[in-house]
Amino acid sequence: MFRLGPFLFQATALCATLVAEANVLDANHQHRLDALATSLHLQAPYEDLKEEARNQFLSTVELFGYKVDSSYMKHQLEVAVEELAFGFLQQAVNGDPASPKVYRVIAPPRYDHQIGITVPGGRFGFDNPDCVYRIMPVSDAYSYVVHGKRTGVGASDITLSLHNSITSKTLGLVVGKDIVVDNHGHFTITVNSSAAALPTHLQSTSDTKLLLIRHNVGDWLVESLDELEVELIRRGVFAAEAISNDTIVSTARSSLRQNIPVANFLLGKLTLSMPVNAMAQPSQSAGMGLATQALVLSHYSLRQTEAMVLTVEAGPSTYWNLGVYSLWMVTENPRDRLVTLNNHQAIANNNGSYTFVLSATDPDIHNWLNTSEQGVGTIVARFQGLPLGGSALNHIRIWTHLSNLEDLHMILPSDVLYVSPQQRASQMAARARGYDRLYSFNSPYVPYAGSLQCKAVSESALPTLWMAGGPYCQSAVQ
Repeated sequence: MFRLGPFLFQATALCATLVAEANVLDANHQHRLDALATSLHLQAPYEDLKEEARNQFLSTVELFGYKVDSSYMKHQLEVAVEELAFGFLQQAVNGDPASPKVYRVIAPPRYDHQIGITVPGGRFGFDNPDCVYRIMPVSDAYSYVVHGKRTGVGASDITLSLHNSITSKTLGLVVGKDIVVDNHGHFTITVNSSAAALPTHLQSTSDTKLLLIRHNVGDWLVESLDELEVELIRRGVFAAEAISNDTIVSTARSSLRQNIPVANFLLGKLTLSMPVNAMAQPSQSAGMGLATQALVLSHYSLRQTEAMVLTVEAGPSTYWNLGVYSLWMVTENPRDRLVTLNNHQAIANNNGSYTFVLSATDPDIHNWLNTSEQGVGTIVARFQGLPLGGSALNHIRIWTHLSNLEDLHMILPSDVLYVSPQQRASQMAARARGYDRLYSFNSPYVPYAGSLQCKAVSESALPTLWMAGGPYCQSAVQ
């Protein structure tokens, strides 16, 4: 791996020879739980609660001046409500701490070829397309050992956090830098009620209900997920009866009912109450979410001729991204639209900062973020890998500027990277390949472990070669 100026991502992406290998998420229990969740979802077990969520979300956006009078906006509302409901049903089907599985959630809709069904999306609360979320139910009555295997280079940011619910504050945390991986790629994390002072141990309490595992993948074509399995140690506790489908539905309904106000608070008080077309400085929340993460939440409303210019200095963040969402906090087709960019995908300015343009019309710069069809939505900057406490936030800065598209050339830094239509097409093709690698089972897009021989190129030529798809790396193994 090497770096030429700000172009480390392009080099690693180009030098990854791709061969077929099974997705680590392609596990039998994933298919079984997805099939059960989909079957229960199709029985419409929470139409009354979906109506409640729909009404609350609609009232909130109207309170802040947004009109929901087009078929597009109404469809986006339905997507958010439907995925919110299914997301909590997914958690409920894997809600038995006596029979835990490591189960992927908060994912987009997808067709599962093994079981022959379309699994609905379960995204809510500003899903992150970079992040593979997996959950495991826990109880302080049991002891658990999470067995992991590093299958490649790993991910940009890895955390395992204990919570009372998926929207609650962090109750315990293991961060990726503290995970000890042996020569064969194996590692273990323990979860139980003991107070062992180890960086890879999580102490459970009566308030602890789930373990949330995040793998934030910066380079979609190169980075890898860890294989994860859980071993249950009962410690003399008698095995509980299997949870019935009726109990699963009841649990899902209860969780959904409790979290509709939480989601609406996130939408209204924490997001739409912020000044439009602007972003404040980040804050680390002690009340919900990941403790090592700082967020900036806002919203935008842009005409076809307008653009929002954002400049980011990410400070000590090991991973960060900028994403745009529907008004109801769900990404819109992140595979085929530039709605998120992270610190591996974006191109830095010469001074280390990053400049982005949010607009409906392509401004022909690499760091473009595409608005929704109607030019309104929400926007989030997330910064991760931060230390708990301290002065890290003082080194993260965001500036915004509202401009007409025709005036961008007078505002953008002189070293901003412009792209041709061919280069944009190559950028989007690479994005689609990477997305499929993360989100499709049995995907062929994984890095080749062999050695590579790469031609030397100048710093100025590297981004052009990458986006034009120019081959300058060859495998040393034929």
